[in-house]
Amino acid sequence: MRIVFRGRRSLANIKKDLIKTLDLLESRGATHSMGTNFYINLCDEAGEKLYPLGHDGKEIEIWEVPGPKKAKPASPVVETDAQPARPDSNVVPFARRR
Repeated sequence: MRIVFRGRRSLANIKKDLIKTLDLLESRGATHSMGTNFYINLCDEAGEKLYPLGHDGKEIEIWEVPGPKKAKPASPVVETDAQPARPDSNVVPFARRR
């Protein structure tokens, strides 16, 4: 699916319109996106094209935003007198009460 915003807009208006569009998609049952491309043609108020430059002075053509980090599994809480479920396991089903 491609979403197109026509005409010159401020970044604040693009942000507002993008959120409205995503809210609409959510209201119709969409919950996730698998990879997203967002193309933007930057310009100043007069319509002169802007070219974003990196720290090295080269034009930035692709700005990749990393995906969310996967949560690490929680470490089991192990009390000193708790016994593993099996001798070869480090999983403690229930800690013993004192």
